[in-house]
Amino acid sequence: MQHFEFQAQIAAKQRVFENTLSRIGKVKSETILTPLVGPSWHYRYKGRLRVKFVVKKNKVLVGFNEKRTHFIA
Repeated sequence: MQHFEFQAQIAAKQRVFENTLSRIGKVKSETILTPLVGPSWHYRYKGRLRVKFVVKKNKVLVGFNEKRTHFIA
């Protein structure tokens, strides 16, 4: 994707993410936040998204672990 303009890369990745959620996860998100973006070159970020089904609320929770815990923020 590096042959795309930077904003086009972000938009393409957003579409892939939304498509994957709906196609594989059978999830239609009510709200998708805008992605966090950093510099367009010389970066290397790694994030691990956690997914959990909350039985009491009958909803899927997607987020990152709180620092040094197993809780999803």
